Amino acid sequence: MRSWLEGITTGLPRTFWFLWLGTLINRVGIFVLPFLTLYLTSQRNLPVEQATFIASLFGIGAFIAQFIGGYTTDRWGRRPTMLISLFGTPIVLLVLSVLQDFSALALATFALGIFTDLYRPASSAIIIDVVEPQHRPRAFSLRFWAINLGAGVGLTLGGMLARENYQLLFIGDAITTALYGLVILFFVTETRPTRQESQPTLSPETAPTPSETQSGGVLLFVLLITLLTLIINAVYRQVDATLGLAMIDSGLTEVDFGWVVAINALVIVLLTLSLNRHMERHNRFWVMALGFLLIGIGYGVYVFTDAIPPGTLVFALGVVLWTLGEILTAPLPTAIVADISPIHRRGMYQGILGSAYGMGYFVGPALGGLILSRAGEDALWIVCFVTCAIVAAMMLTIAQPFFRRLRTAPPA
Repeated sequence: MRSWLEGITTGLPRTFWFLWLGTLINRVGIFVLPFLTLYLTSQRNLPVEQATFIASLFGIGAFIAQFIGGYTTDRWGRRPTMLISLFGTPIVLLVLSVLQDFSALALATFALGIFTDLYRPASSAIIIDVVEPQHRPRAFSLRFWAINLGAGVGLTLGGMLARENYQLLFIGDAITTALYGLVILFFVTETRPTRQESQPTLSPETAPTPSETQSGGVLLFVLLITLLTLIINAVYRQVDATLGLAMIDSGLTEVDFGWVVAINALVIVLLTLSLNRHMERHNRFWVMALGFLLIGIGYGVYVFTDAIPPGTLVFALGVVLWTLGEILTAPLPTAIVADISPIHRRGMYQGILGSAYGMGYFVGPALGGLILSRAGEDALWIVCFVTCAIVAAMMLTIAQPFFRRLRTAPPA
């Protein structure tokens, strides 16, 4: 047990663990967003169309926040960006909790999306600043684990609070977010390197040359990784949109959907740390390609739900497969972009990459719903599999050679 813990914690400095602790606290208290639509319909008596429109504004704000946060992270620093986000969010939450008017609710929700996600590029940049390249995938895996563990606890607590009083959701969310801010304020110092500081020593596999940093090739690579990540995230987001519809159409119930999707959190909590520790020594592009393929296979097996009874087990198997793919791939785009980023653009590039997750959240349900309604379930799952297989191939045949050219190109 001791050797296992040492393997998990080796190479991760004190600053990282304070960031990890703050992330866990914050995610345990993410109460408002999962229950926002229910709050707007039941407590503010808005029709479903208006409630879902307002909820979508959060995503738009979060998408914009990636670029704003990336810019301020590099220009103002990691710490100021995080403090603005983590102390601004509680204010917006408390204001939102007392608003009644549709327009005011919409504007406040949009602002909440901006403030809530403003800190994310800064958080990633701090990890990049303080963790050596060979340990970054493990660091991002640990953050991914904390996010999912906290969210699992938070959803349970949120349901209990909502049953008592919806206002408690806003108060609890505000308190835990402010606690994260206090952790940053008192225990995390500024980590942004100055332009005069040299690039940290990187391994030969990851160190970009000065000529590449100035050429725009790094930006093109980041955009490529962002595009591939967006596509995969759009496939993954079928869990939020079409998976439940497909299960109901197969004769299953909302209860079946609930426990099947709960497998996702269980697998993540149980396997993330050990699995990513073993994957750390392997080629990152091959690991990502494998993960993308597992996501595709996980959704692809749903083609057989009617042929292999009971369908619940097939849906559960699919969840296990695409969750394994999620575990393998979740930390790696961030780590790869970190390895190739110049020190003065770490925040900006993490912001660009972060936008893929917000866009995937909208693109995935929209396209998935369109395919489901026009072509049926089998066509949707086949498209998911083929898409993931193509992206996995692109990761190996386009992204990996591009990365190698960037790090081996002779100085201009």
